[in-house]
Amino acid sequence: MTVNKDEIRHYFGMTTPGEWYLDEDEEGTMFVMAISPDVPGRAESVFGFDPELNCKKEDALFVVNAPSYVESLLASDDAKEETIRQLRQDNTALRECLEWYGDGSEDGGEKARTLLFELDRKDTQPPNFDRWWCPTCKEHVHPADVTFQETHDVRNGGCGNPVVGRVEDTQGEGGQ
Repeated sequence: MTVNKDEIRHYFGMTTPGEWYLDEDEEGTMFVMAISPDVPGRAESVFGFDPELNCKKEDALFVVNAPSYVESLLASDDAKEETIRQLRQDNTALRECLEWYGDGSEDGGEKARTLLFELDRKDTQPPNFDRWWCPTCKEHVHPADVTFQETHDVRNGGCGNPVVGRVEDTQGEGGQ
């Protein structure tokens, strides 16, 4: 199911405004009520749950809290989209910087080319956060073989040099 946030915002904007709460009458019918933001002290019934129709109190409580759930989820999703936008922008800036440094013949040039290679791999491979990449050994490294300093652990046969973040390709260099 595809979620259309604009449609959710549209219908969310059409709901009864105000803070929602649950009220119950003498017969056990539960009502979702909304405190009117325009008229202090006034509450309006949003709708009711008849206990004879097997509506549970938990159902009514979920509906009462739905506006705050929706608002919170939309805000969280907006924040994630902004983070993704910023990361893409940062990725572009990093690529430009690495391409500039990658043209050099010093040690920084090799590191820049390695990082550019990893960025390209991460852009084209599905996520799997189980492996690291050792540019020196040109191989995937299991997390158990990475030190806290993010080097290829010599105690387990590694080279002792830095590893590059967790790679996202578990099938090897050629994607086989």
